[in-house]
Amino acid sequence: MRFLDIRCNGLQGSTNAFGIYHSSFYQGVTFDTVLDQCRTFLAANPGEVLIMRVKKEDGTSNDVGGAFGQIFDGYLGAKGYGPLFFTQNRIPTLGEARGRIVLIAQFGNTLPCLQWPAGDNGVFTTDRFYLQDHYKGSGLAGLDSGSAGTGSAGVSSMIGVGSSGGDKFSHVKACLDRAAGDPSNMLQYINFTSYADNAWPVDNAAAILPKVQAYLQANQNTAAHYGIVPMDFPDRHPTVLNLLLNKNFG
Repeated sequence: MRFLDIRCNGLQGSTNAFGIYHSSFYQGVTFDTVLDQCRTFLAANPGEVLIMRVKKEDGTSNDVGGAFGQIFDGYLGAKGYGPLFFTQNRIPTLGEARGRIVLIAQFGNTLPCLQWPAGDNGVFTTDRFYLQDHYKGSGLAGLDSGSAGTGSAGVSSMIGVGSSGGDKFSHVKACLDRAAGDPSNMLQYINFTSYADNAWPVDNAAAILPKVQAYLQANQNTAAHYGIVPMDFPDRHPTVLNLLLNKNFG
């Protein structure tokens, strides 16, 4: 089971396609390519499940405005990607979801699918989700910083400029604790460890993820399910990944 955070808006030169963006920055890939790669992966791994948040990323130079939902409907219909998606407004069983993309929509729509909780930079709940996404305004810049040594696009980063992860980690820990204390798992927990401040995201991850690792190591002998834990640069912190994956077997 894999979680994809996909942020879309209009694609220059097209009226029926999305580009993938982070904030206003086009990432050089289209939504069509993302879905083609998902389809190929699921065909090769039919026991897998993809959970996809699709967000209308505002602030781009090719904003399609209120036409976003109509363009997305075209992906499900005319473009033929509809069979890939699970679009019911409930958490499916694993058997129902295998080989498919479970859609969580964060845009204006009339689809009968799961809907992303409303709100920004905080903790938000619905009858389906418990979401922690404090991504700014937390942490103590320059203190107890992690530094990966290299920032975005290979630019060297300064030691001591990342977030401490202090206040941010308290939000991550609170969500981990809450998920562990909810053995009935009636809600899907989504707990973002990522954080944005004036430092490179890679350095913020280097500050925050060791704290996540220490938490998981301290609780590795306690049975718990933590839900979805999206991370920046998890490949640089494989121990965190292994500790989370091992919870699937505990």
